[in-house]
Amino acid sequence: MDFGIPMLATPNIKGAHIDFASANRITVQRYEESPEIKLRVGDALLTKDGSTIGIANVVRSLPSPATVNGSIAVLTPNDRLDSAYLLWLLRSSEYQALMRSWQDGMGVPHLFQSDIKRIPVALPSTREQRAIADYLDRETAQIDAFIAKNEELMTLLAERRAAATFRLATGLDITGVSPKPVSADWFRSVPQNWDVAPLYTMADTFAGGTPKSDVDEYWTDDDANGTEWIAIGDMRAVQAGHPHSGRRVSVAGMMAAGLTPQSGPMVLFAMYASVGEVAMLHRTAVWNQAILGIRANPSRLSERYLYWTLLALRPKLGIYFRSNTQDNLNAAQVRGLRLPVPPLREQLAIADQLEETWASVDGAIATAKRGIDLARERRAALISAAVTGKIDVGAAA
Repeated sequence: MDFGIPMLATPNIKGAHIDFASANRITVQRYEESPEIKLRVGDALLTKDGSTIGIANVVRSLPSPATVNGSIAVLTPNDRLDSAYLLWLLRSSEYQALMRSWQDGMGVPHLFQSDIKRIPVALPSTREQRAIADYLDRETAQIDAFIAKNEELMTLLAERRAAATFRLATGLDITGVSPKPVSADWFRSVPQNWDVAPLYTMADTFAGGTPKSDVDEYWTDDDANGTEWIAIGDMRAVQAGHPHSGRRVSVAGMMAAGLTPQSGPMVLFAMYASVGEVAMLHRTAVWNQAILGIRANPSRLSERYLYWTLLALRPKLGIYFRSNTQDNLNAAQVRGLRLPVPPLREQLAIADQLEETWASVDGAIATAKRGIDLARERRAALISAAVTGKIDVGAAA
């Protein structure tokens, strides 16, 4: 309902501030049935169900009467306990670990009311509590701002990398050659000396399959007698060149599923789930039915250039989706994709340039991510030290 009393759920309290606006609404009658969870300014909120156990927030302001659903416990501090201090206490790594150790439930993890009541609370003077809370509010705000800037930088770098990939793979950055319009769904022009052709005219494709998982003889842990079987979840490891850590198919399993091992170099293309994900395969393997293997005709198409072109295409794949329930493609659609085709020498030069670009941007993204990880570690350590008295917040201020 669009009107009524806000009833907070876990997603509404996960952020820095409680989100009352997007909370589900209940009737006034239902709100009045549970006076013990009518929210007041200063109440601390703690999730007690599921994988989100331990998420905490505090009601700093109350724009209207509000309540919570059954997954959230309401803690109302007395005059000996400052609510902002209690919030930081609950968010500290020590208290988070304590609550995780207490969680119970055969199916969905649960923190019982009796457990919440026995959470030990260190009680410095209320003045000290307020000083600790103010200190952590100030210091974590600076850390959070640093994290947000680095996350924004990572997003910007990824967007620029994607734009550079599209421009190079489709010839938009080629200078000195006039473009010509083309008939293709996902790009509009190519340089005059480029062709455009459907994938099936330049490459062979190989479907995958999955032997029955409950037939032991179809699978093996023996590297010597089994063939690597790749699922979509393995593709990033394949692209990175990591050793195979997934399942291996026996000869009997390959025969049952109609699989023939293929050797790289070739491109793997995900048609379902993570649709459009690509990986370069440089070893012998088979794969499941969600993946299409593509081996380029070396007289027309470089696998390296094909990899980057399919990567450039990925953000545009929505124009080909037919399913209303799950975005996916079929093998015929992939084989029919019209691709830009530069001369082979240019294909290799473009692949070289994109590999260099991605290595540079990946390095910058990794640096930003390391900064975020270190900032989060510092944030956790700072909270822990402040609420356990290891920092004199007066001196630190």
